[in-house]
Amino acid sequence: MEHGEDFIVERDLAVLVQRMNSLVGGVPLLSLEAVEHEIRARDRQLNNPFCKDMQISAIRTARAYLGAD
Repeated sequence: MEHGEDFIVERDLAVLVQRMNSLVGGVPLLSLEAVEHEIRARDRQLNNPFCKDMQISAIRTARAYLGAD
């Protein structure tokens, strides 16, 4: 995070989007509204026990695995 010129950390989403756009010369490739929409959609997937996202399914399966101790 400290040494990567294209790695951005921000607490405020609007500032994050602004800084991400500044990486490409200030061209507004991302809009705050579009990024917020995607974040909310992803959060809904995390909260849905029947979601079809393979990553989330793999995480849930791994967390539920008791192992053979």
